[in-house]
Amino acid sequence: MQGERDEKSKTKKIESRDMVQIVAKDNQEDILIVTTWDCQDNIEFAMFQSRCERNQNPENYIIRGMNNKLNYFMDEHQIYDLEYQIPQ
Repeated sequence: MQGERDEKSKTKKIESRDMVQIVAKDNQEDILIVTTWDCQDNIEFAMFQSRCERNQNPENYIIRGMNNKLNYFMDEHQIYDLEYQIPQ
């Protein structure tokens, strides 16, 4: 079917918070998408998109946060705080 996309996704639990991060990759466009979902209020907390390498798995870009922090996105150019939506 024309227009279908091959996507990979993974869900990561955020320690001591009622949130999950859904990590997905659009393989046709080489775009990584990280959506943080607040399960308590049932709303999107944050969303992040970035270009990624064609042969990399999406979970290779995510680093676990420490001390109640959300996770971080990291590639060869930057480390990005997924809680405050700013580069580090």
